[in-house]
Amino acid sequence: MMRAAAQNQGSAMLAVVVFVIIVSIMASSFIAVVNTNLGGDNRAVHDQVCRALAEAGIEKAAVILRADPAYEGEAWFSLGKGEVSIAIAAATIPDHFTVTSTARFSAVDPRPIRIVAEISRAGNSVRIGRWTEFGP
Repeated sequence: MMRAAAQNQGSAMLAVVVFVIIVSIMASSFIAVVNTNLGGDNRAVHDQVCRALAEAGIEKAAVILRADPAYEGEAWFSLGKGEVSIAIAAATIPDHFTVTSTARFSAVDPRPIRIVAEISRAGNSVRIGRWTEFGP
């Protein structure tokens, strides 16, 4: 009788160990899926913020060009949660400019967003023409 009880205890211990292993595998799989989803969401937020910063750079260039057609842009400067760089090149047509705005979260950001826009100036107004986005 004693031997049968010992065998039952051994079987119960084996069942518990197998159950713990299965639960551990399921928990680690769940954690891996959640981590992957969070990484994708973070990338989407990163891209959206950088795109908004690059657009703000284009708008800033348009406002300054309206008052000062000699404006040539700026190297990296802080704006919101990131950094923006504006480069301006005069087009072949007078009072037309090609503006490049690049936005990133930091100097080591591997995924900056760049927007190139054509801006025309007429008197006290500016018009943002063709707009092309580059980046993720």
